[in-house]
Amino acid sequence: MAAFFLDSSALAKLYHEEVGSAVVEQLALNAAASVLISRLSVVEVRSAFAGKVRAGVISAGDAAGFRRRFLEDIARGCSESLR
Repeated sequence: MAAFFLDSSALAKLYHEEVGSAVVEQLALNAAASVLISRLSVVEVRSAFAGKVRAGVISAGDAAGFRRRFLEDIARGCSESLR
């Protein structure tokens, strides 16, 4: 089984469409692969969403939804909600 380590910038691409999102999504949805993340990613991804709000790239409501989905995925230990 293949395993992929995703840093926080890659993880953020799973929740907000940007350059590279399709590639990261393919990795995350690969049933034959495991996706590994750092414990720090929980804080870093939330910070990335907050930065996008400050930059005007996404709304505060969108960021809240992304954070909720991200934390739900972490709690389940999978990326099923990405489908």
